[in-house]
Amino acid sequence: MRDSGSHKSMDHKDNLDAEGMAIDGDHVLVSFERDHRIATYPLDGFAESEPLKVERPLKGAYTLRGNGGLEAILKSPDDSTIKGAIVWVAERSYNKDGNFIAGVQSGPQKGIFAIERVAPYDVTDGVFLDDGTFLLLERKFGLTDGIGMRIRRFKGEDIAPGKTVSGTVVMEADFSHQIDNMEGLDAFKAEDGSTHLIVVSDDNHSLIERNLMLEFKLVE
Repeated sequence: MRDSGSHKSMDHKDNLDAEGMAIDGDHVLVSFERDHRIATYPLDGFAESEPLKVERPLKGAYTLRGNGGLEAILKSPDDSTIKGAIVWVAERSYNKDGNFIAGVQSGPQKGIFAIERVAPYDVTDGVFLDDGTFLLLERKFGLTDGIGMRIRRFKGEDIAPGKTVSGTVVMEADFSHQIDNMEGLDAFKAEDGSTHLIVVSDDNHSLIERNLMLEFKLVE
């Protein structure tokens, strides 16, 4: 990606802070925080391409933090209740009730909603499944709470402007397991028809963190 589409200086961190990615047909959507935006690239040759378009998160009565704002970006199924719309979820930006700010960029449920936050976790990524539910990957990282990851599952049909959506825990792990700073999540169908999840970590160029790729089978 040659140009992130930021209106700010090309050599500024704001222009480089890509957080999430989703495939939408023959396009790649990338979310950026700090200078919050969603950039659309062609799937074919996206690594060397400039953005085809750039859009801002929906306006509303909320504030996205500079570092901790626009994070996860999800493409909903075309036959879901939100009709293939793009959904985004903030990492550490909360509404007045302390829940994650989220938005639907288009379609019949276009608007701002909230995801229930269950502390001390914050959002790092998400993905829709074929049945219209979606998963959010969350992490905790600190001296007090330790290191942990959690995946929660939500019903896409619960999404509506102004509503707070609650989910159920699919899995939770701490540093007694083989995890690290888990930041990426995707899903795919295996040959036997089961859903598998891929979870990845980022070492952040740190000597005490690792790049990991973990694969799980989702048990219904």
